[in-house]
Amino acid sequence: MSKLEPWRIRAAKTMAAALRPPRLSLLPPSPTSHTPPASHALPASHALPGPAPPAPFAALPPARAHAPSRRAVLAGLAGAGLLAGTIAPAGATTLNELIQRGVVRIGVLIGAPPFGMVDELGNPIGFDHDVAMRLARYLGVRADYIPLTPPARIAALLSGRVDFLVATLNPTPERARNVMFTSPYSGFTMVVVTTGRPVTRLDDLAGQRVGTTRGTPQEAALRRFGGNLQIVLFEDDLSVADALAAGQISAAALPDTLVQHLARKTRGQQLSIGFALYAQANSMAVRAGDFEILHWLNNAIYAMKASGELEDMYRKWTDTRLPPLTTF
Repeated sequence: MSKLEPWRIRAAKTMAAALRPPRLSLLPPSPTSHTPPASHALPASHALPGPAPPAPFAALPPARAHAPSRRAVLAGLAGAGLLAGTIAPAGATTLNELIQRGVVRIGVLIGAPPFGMVDELGNPIGFDHDVAMRLARYLGVRADYIPLTPPARIAALLSGRVDFLVATLNPTPERARNVMFTSPYSGFTMVVVTTGRPVTRLDDLAGQRVGTTRGTPQEAALRRFGGNLQIVLFEDDLSVADALAAGQISAAALPDTLVQHLARKTRGQQLSIGFALYAQANSMAVRAGDFEILHWLNNAIYAMKASGELEDMYRKWTDTRLPPLTTF
């Protein structure tokens, strides 16, 4: 072995130690530990090549928490009422409020037999009232039935006088700007009626007085026709029929169910149906934003149709079958 060999060995060990990466501590530096002065740091031009040293332990990002499952997230949202469609808008009436209150206020139609009228004591009766009674029973609360004439229906709903309407209301686009409608629960045909020879078209009534109910689709239909009709307005369908029977008007736009009802009751002169203006479906109505009540009413309508209850109530008051009803 040469005399220089120990030196070579010591030199190699020194170089290996210099090239060995520093041992990192997982603990933050002690406040009292020695930190080399900045003057002893190597200039950037003399820095060894390689990746930059890691940041101190305190600056390392925290360990990633275990992400909750989608089922757990949905369950939490549902429990907090945050899923789409489950939060009632501010100011909306909820089903729970009606149940906690113990009474529901339902607006029902009067002055339009057989859907709505009053008995000898002034209490509302008719198809709408029977349907409203069934809804209150489904809810399990007492009901106050608020009698309303056709022009007063939507105003009573918007003012908060009633919680919803079961009042033979046609779901027109104009009305839907202010209230929300359920799927239809009843229907009839709007016809032109006289006390003499039936008319076959509105042109036959040019220059004559034609009566109808104020603020209704039949009024709008007569006005769209234009011509030379003298349109006379009344507060309800029954008043229109009475005016026709008394000779105050020459013709009237009335539901065929009312005409048939009056014929069975032999009220005044016999009315002659001329022709149909249009077929009308009728919906329940709630205030804009009362989605919980709207969905519940649609469910109740479906249940009454499926059980046959709706058909039975309609036959009871009209002596005819319930017409085909669409849904929306």
